[in-house]
Amino acid sequence: MKPQAITFYIEPEQIEEVARRVFREMLLASTSLAQGDAELMATKSRLARIMAKEFITIAEAAFLLSCSEGHVRNLLKKAFNRETHNPIPARDLDGLFVFHREELLAWSLEAKTKQNGTRQQSALTSVK
Repeated sequence: MKPQAITFYIEPEQIEEVARRVFREMLLASTSLAQGDAELMATKSRLARIMAKEFITIAEAAFLLSCSEGHVRNLLKKAFNRETHNPIPARDLDGLFVFHREELLAWSLEAKTKQNGTRQQSALTSVK
């Protein structure tokens, strides 16, 4: 048995109404998605700016490491006072601390343990 073709006639007004409903639903869905994506877009934009720089600030380092600025400052204090075996790599530009982005990322991947019972040399460099 062959399938038979069935033809329907739909008024143009009905098609327009269905199209309006679909459009409204899609617009509502995309608007709520766009609001949720605003934070994502801001994060991507900030990360792109950071990754384009060779040296970054304390705030940018904290963002990149997903920690607070206070924690980064504590790490700097420990590095400056030589109270850590694996100091955070930073440059002291006469009181302004900056980080070489690639060094910081490499440091973040290193294990933070004492090696052979000796303290590693500080990576903190002072520039005056």
